[in-house]
Amino acid sequence: AFILTILLLFITFLTIAGNATICFIIIYFKRFRRSNYLVTSLAVSDLLVGVVVMPPAIIYQVSGDWYFGSILCHIWLSADVLNCTASIFNLCMVSIDRFWLIMKPLKYETKRTKLRMSLYIAIIWSLAMCISLPPLLTMGNEYEEIQNGPTVCALYQHFIYQIYAIIGSFYIPLLVIIPVSIST
Repeated sequence: AFILTILLLFITFLTIAGNATICFIIIYFKRFRRSNYLVTSLAVSDLLVGVVVMPPAIIYQVSGDWYFGSILCHIWLSADVLNCTASIFNLCMVSIDRFWLIMKPLKYETKRTKLRMSLYIAIIWSLAMCISLPPLLTMGNEYEEIQNGPTVCALYQHFIYQIYAIIGSFYIPLLVIIPVSIST
């Protein structure tokens, strides 16, 4: 358990340090701001995974017990799905953006405005919320305090929601990223 904890802490540290560095560089150096809105959004989603999701996950994984109560269980699970899904959607949009850059370089710069990029980011995070919020708002996650046993904190396991989340978070982005990547 000790080696696993050290490994998970190291991965969390790299996640936080790497994405914080990317955010710092883009904010501090003006020349990087214009063309890196999607990269910034990706770094923010991954930074939030490192700061909000991974530390409780390490404690839960290593101990096998959820120590933070029902409310934080639901918030943590939603933050996990939200930020991981936003990360995947950001990667998807980065591939589309790079595809447009390569395939239509002359039109690319005129159509790639701050407003348009902000709209893409708003859509990315809104779609991620559509996948992450249903268990928090209506369905409920699984939080169970077992007498004389560990407390369980698990994502809502209903079959329909699982299919919805998997298709929306993984398969649709995969069906976009693969052809876009192959054609460039």
